[in-house]
Amino acid sequence: MHDTAQAGGQDTPPSAQHGLPYPAQGTQELQGPRYIVAGLGHDVVSVQEFSAQCAAPESEFLACAFSVREIRQSQQRSAAKGDKIAAHLAARWAGKEAFLKAWCEALSRRSGGTGSSAGEAGIPTPSTRAPYTYPYTVDNFPWREVEVVSDNRGVPHITLSAEMEQYLSRSLGVRAGNGEGGIEGREENSRGEAGCGASPYIDIHVSLSHDGPVASAVVMILEITGTAGTAHTAGAAPAAGSC
Repeated sequence: MHDTAQAGGQDTPPSAQHGLPYPAQGTQELQGPRYIVAGLGHDVVSVQEFSAQCAAPESEFLACAFSVREIRQSQQRSAAKGDKIAAHLAARWAGKEAFLKAWCEALSRRSGGTGSSAGEAGIPTPSTRAPYTYPYTVDNFPWREVEVVSDNRGVPHITLSAEMEQYLSRSLGVRAGNGEGGIEGREENSRGEAGCGASPYIDIHVSLSHDGPVASAVVMILEITGTAGTAHTAGAAPAAGSC
């Protein structure tokens, strides 16, 4: 065993043992953002059935479900891969449904699992454990306001309309966020870390896949918050688990 005793009988702080800077007396040791999984959603889609639904005579499904940007990106992806556009649109559709499932799970976890799918008014806050109402039903969900689009590297993201973003954040009792790393102008701490010490905000992650007859998507809604650590006296070891 290594002897960590100092003159005066004090133990060497763990950070000092490894040559790390240690906060001076009266200062706070800032911690990075903390991530909590607020909701998780998964959906699978039959590419064949989805294609038939899109091709049905007088069908308005594509116009109601997808933005112009989503359709254009799916066309480009289809041309690059040499496959059918239906597979790429089906994966995006799975992403939208997975997002709705993740949102509903987030509400359920916050409200003790007692809710309905009426789609009426009544937005809960984290402090209320009363029965809640799901934000929408499958029939009245504004699908075009939830875009599943790819960045210039082909990585999918979920982008919400301003109205949808505000509704989502209010329903979960957090600040507005988006699927591309949070909101502009959120607070930063002295080390430039966004969100540290600020009120919670949300971030959305999506993963898409399709293989043969099946398209699939997983969506995770994260609640992100940053807090400052406990102030430590110089030369005294911090409490267990605080750094």
